[in-house]
Amino acid sequence: MESGSPFLTYQKLCLPRPHLSVLPGYEVSVGDDVMFHCTTTQPSTSCYLYLEGQIRAQLFSREQGDYNLSHVQKGDSGRYSCQCYTMSASREWSAVSNTLDLVVRESTHGLGIPSSVGSTGAREFIRW
Repeated sequence: MESGSPFLTYQKLCLPRPHLSVLPGYEVSVGDDVMFHCTTTQPSTSCYLYLEGQIRAQLFSREQGDYNLSHVQKGDSGRYSCQCYTMSASREWSAVSNTLDLVVRESTHGLGIPSSVGSTGAREFIRW
């Protein structure tokens, strides 16, 4: 290999595939709180929450296994998934979970959210 050349390392996906769920449901209103739950049978893991088309991921707190989005905005709509890995020195990864399509609709109760409030830059996820 030429000096300074980039190279890739490959990780075997050997952990069980996690399952992603969302509460209160797949369709919510602007301003609602949403909780994603990434379930895995593998102990001592951490998980990332991915939003398709975004740059960074959010790390799940494994103490609770949940990731909460407070006061969702239309920009939080999209296709979500999660992926888990072991915390050991030989990091092992799971395959990516099932995907969930979250739909954030305008508020139906007429309270509304000021137009100056948005999610741009507030939440960043990994692109996959």
